[in-house]
Formats: sequence, C-alpha cells, structure tokens
Amino acid sequence: MDEQKKKRLFSAGIVVGVLLFAMLLTFMVYQMIVIKVTQNRINELNEQIRALEEERDRTQDDIDLWLKNWKIEEVAMEKGWYYPEDK
Repeated sequence: MDEQKKKRLFSAGIVVGVLLFAMLLTFMVYQMIVIKVTQNRINELNEQIRALEEERDRTQDDIDLWLKNWKIEEVAMEKGWYYPEDK
C-alpha cells in the first residue's frame, strides 16, 4: 500500500469515527431531554395524585360529619325532639 492510499484510509476512518461520535452524542442529548420531560410529567402526576388524595380525605370527613349529624337528628326525632320550623 502506498502512502497516499494509507492517508485516504486514515482520513476516511477519522471521518467515520467523527460522524459516529456526533450521532451518538446527538442520541444521548435526545435521550436526556426525553428523560427530563418524562420526569416532569411524573412530578405533575404525583402532584395531581396528592391533591386528589387530599380532596378525598376532606370529602370523607364531610361525609362522616353529615352521617354523624344525621344519626343524632334521627335519635332526637325518635325521642320527640324536632326543629321549630318542622311544625
């Protein structure tokens, strides 16, 4: 192999290496962006879950209070108590 052919092969190898490196680097940056977007979406969903769980707990407290008041009113009516506006 003469010197000029070696130089061309070496240059072609370098070009292929640089192109491969650029493609891999681009792929890595893309994957990092996708991971970040996915993490942000997960954080948003976790925040929504937390808010819905708090709302569920408040609603359950309201239901428990309503049931307790209803039971008290039922027992009071059995004993003859009534509201003045019920007459």
